[in-house]
Amino acid sequence: MKYTFEVITSPDMLWDKMASCYDHTVFKSKNWANFLKEFYKVAPFVVAVSEKEKEIGYFYGHKIKKLGVPIVASPFEGWSTSYQGLSMLKEITVNQRLDIYEELIAWLFKNKHCRYFQVSDWQLEVAECLHRNFTIELQKGYVLDLTKDKEELYKNMSYSSVRYSINKAKKKGVVVKEISDVKEYAHEYYKQLKEVFQRQGLAPTHSMEQTRTMLQHTFSENMVALYAVNPEGECLASAFFPYAGNYGFFSGGASYQSAQSYCPNELIMWNAIEMLKDKGVKYMEFGGGRRYKEKYGPTAYVKPKIIASSLPWLIPAKAFAKSAFYAVRKIGALLKGKSVNEGV
Repeated sequence: MKYTFEVITSPDMLWDKMASCYDHTVFKSKNWANFLKEFYKVAPFVVAVSEKEKEIGYFYGHKIKKLGVPIVASPFEGWSTSYQGLSMLKEITVNQRLDIYEELIAWLFKNKHCRYFQVSDWQLEVAECLHRNFTIELQKGYVLDLTKDKEELYKNMSYSSVRYSINKAKKKGVVVKEISDVKEYAHEYYKQLKEVFQRQGLAPTHSMEQTRTMLQHTFSENMVALYAVNPEGECLASAFFPYAGNYGFFSGGASYQSAQSYCPNELIMWNAIEMLKDKGVKYMEFGGGRRYKEKYGPTAYVKPKIIASSLPWLIPAKAFAKSAFYAVRKIGALLKGKSVNEGV
């Protein structure tokens, strides 16, 4: 093997080092780890990667068990957590990254750390994965290049559905504000989210307490959390964007149906884009592939999730369980006479 691996028993000493990596994301930060530990009771699983006895980076994930099966997930579904994976001290190619994953997976299975492995790593590309013996799941989304100047970013957004709405919101006296009280913000956001899901005959996939815990651990350093109010001070919409290093993410957003005439969502999004850019973020990922996000001028992408198992039946079994969950959810909504928006 070209690479050697060692589990880091005290990852607390590595937070600053991982944060300095070019491929760092907020989902590999200390604050996010504290959120996952408090709410989901999962701790970081960090593996040092060395080449020729020299440490070159770290794999960041979590060890969990589902139905008795030991899993290493980076991350796992349902955690409101996106791209994790490797944190490299120096920039490497996609193929070098895949070389590391091939050897890491073999090492994890050989040393019985898990029977199932999955990773979503922003630095991976589908084309390179197709030439490897990986099972991959495609993840579609949109990303906005914030290295462009603000004038260009604004101009690239649709006039009819974004710029017009921003101007209309301003004329109506809508003001966008930053979070000041986590508990109050989480409560108001969740009321809006419940209404959005109820219009589809569904319930939110996470609780208000989950949102509160996330914000409590991140809002002071790693979160742009915004809400829009009308001239009477009534909250219309909310959205939040975790960030760290070069990357920011649209993690959650909701608004009241009665507030749509104020066009608060577009104004919040533009404020968030400006703020993230001012904080040095270079790329904003839109959190899923719903096509309405195209109006903000991003670029569409497809990223691979690598999946591996030492039990041949486990990958199709998990895929079936995931499909069944969404099928039951959709059927339940249809029985209520509602239509479900696919994607995020």
